[in-house]
Amino acid sequence: MLIFLTDKKIDSDSFIRACVEEYWDFYSLPKRDFTIIRDSSKKPRLDLEAPKFSLSHSGKYTMLAISSKEVGLDIQRHNDCDFSIISKRFFHKDEQDLEKREFFDLWAAKEAYAKCKEIELIAALRTFIKDKNITLLNLIDNYSVAIASQDKDILIIIK
Repeated sequence: MLIFLTDKKIDSDSFIRACVEEYWDFYSLPKRDFTIIRDSSKKPRLDLEAPKFSLSHSGKYTMLAISSKEVGLDIQRHNDCDFSIISKRFFHKDEQDLEKREFFDLWAAKEAYAKCKEIELIAALRTFIKDKNITLLNLIDNYSVAIASQDKDILIIIK
């Protein structure tokens, strides 16, 4: 799996296209024409069987994870909010007494899980997600990054 991170202004489709091309180059795969499909009820996807990708934006950052397997990625900036009220309202009862970093790590993990499984965010927020193939990455101060995937070979590319 490749994970791309940028702080440059770029539209989503251009970023997706550039990352797919780099993925094919990195793994020496043949390049093919593709279309990015956007359905209102699902995450964007390619009109190909593989690769799979997940896109996320927060603050000035854009990230994309791309893999041969289903993947969900989320980045969350640590904003000021009353996270204890939010966690009590939405999270599983065993996930409610959290510090700020823990809250945003968990939120990112749940959102990545929702994207990977293509389920509604509210269902993922209420799911106890321990042992759900989620990897947390500490890449940027005051941001949480989570990846949900069966693919555990991760390479991060900063653009």
